[in-house]
Amino acid sequence: MILKSDLAKMLYESVKDLPVHDFHCHLSAEDIWQDEPFETITKLWIDRDNYIWRIMRYAGIEEKYITGNASEFDKFKMFAGVVSKLVGSPLSEWCRAQLLKFFDISLPLCSENAKAIYDECNRIIKEKNYSPSKILSISNIKFLGTTEDPLDNLEYHKKMSKRKNDIKIHPTFRSDNAVSIEKREFPVYVNDLSHMTGIPVNSYTGYLAAMQKRIEYFVSCGCLSSDHLIEDTSGELLDDRALEKIYQKAFTYETLTVYEISSFKISTIRNLAAFYNEYGLVSQLHIGALKNNNTRTLKKLGQDIGSDTPNDFRIISKLTAYLSSLNRTKSLPKTIIYNANEKDSHAIAVACGNYSKPGSPGHVQHGAAWWHLNSADGIKNQLSVIKNLSMLPYFIGMPSESLSFLSFIRHDWFRCILADFIAKTAEEEAFTNENVLKSLMADISYNNAERFFSRII
Repeated sequence: MILKSDLAKMLYESVKDLPVHDFHCHLSAEDIWQDEPFETITKLWIDRDNYIWRIMRYAGIEEKYITGNASEFDKFKMFAGVVSKLVGSPLSEWCRAQLLKFFDISLPLCSENAKAIYDECNRIIKEKNYSPSKILSISNIKFLGTTEDPLDNLEYHKKMSKRKNDIKIHPTFRSDNAVSIEKREFPVYVNDLSHMTGIPVNSYTGYLAAMQKRIEYFVSCGCLSSDHLIEDTSGELLDDRALEKIYQKAFTYETLTVYEISSFKISTIRNLAAFYNEYGLVSQLHIGALKNNNTRTLKKLGQDIGSDTPNDFRIISKLTAYLSSLNRTKSLPKTIIYNANEKDSHAIAVACGNYSKPGSPGHVQHGAAWWHLNSADGIKNQLSVIKNLSMLPYFIGMPSESLSFLSFIRHDWFRCILADFIAKTAEEEAFTNENVLKSLMADISYNNAERFFSRII
């Protein structure tokens, strides 16, 4: 039981019906626009969640029952057998909450009742016509930040902006592909960028101008934020002259050093961040993922299928150099920093406080517990770090970061953990002003994110 005291229960009750501001997810805008009803619980749940794929592989389940051609029910039954053993796992907690929220099923899922639960879920999916918009409505989503490549034409966001809907769905400018200079496809990618923008990209200056034009386009389509994955910090911040040399090497398919690749990426992300500041976008930095470790699985199934690892490189000196570079020129945008490795949490929380801006509370944010840290223990640890070393009242809460429509239940789960954490803290410190505690809950659960993602130029 997450809520361990009467105060915790009261605090949770004060926010449980607040809307959800999910500012970073990986749902498909096309799926949301098409709004096709889901056919089965397997297609709604298991086929979309790489957290589930990961634990099933670890349990030794054959791939045909995960992403392969096994029947819908057989996949569900295999998952049921695995999740029934996950005592204390966040995935087990999410599973129970998802079955209760969307299907009114309180029974713990296991192999023995898999058929009955599978049939009941499918009956409800059909009877209630569960589709993306229906799930979003049930989940009380009011703001959704999807994630798009700079070359995306944002067709579906433009269509959705014209449709009367209480849910605001905004694109996020995710430029990982656009800075991946180490890939052989990079020259092709930037040529596509040139064709899309009409700007020649035979120089680094032209490349940046084309990227700026895409940022302008995203902003015109409702974009409020950007996102970057930082996988290496061995490089340095370079000037445009040095970046031009690296850029030209990539176009002639010369071999680039790790230093050149890393330097190009972090320097270009820095240059793009100045544009984000100019256009009033929030910059999100996800630091420390070591991607696609299982090369056999990568070759067979592709990327982002659940074989990534938190990296352990040093990040703080390079991160502060990056932030200081932008701060010196008054071009540091609102920034959220997520870390994959818990060892970095304390230093990041302190570093965020070094870059304040009048009129912009929490201008540089330590983000929510991300990825493998997204457990009850991980969230409590992150809240404790922010409470002790930053300012909890300005924390913007947790996004779902997910590919699965059922993952919105994590927001309610987070609010339970937050309520218990604040209640325990208040009781330990003999803090008795319940109105202040309720206000803190509401701000972290919804209000702070709503304010933080409002564009101010």
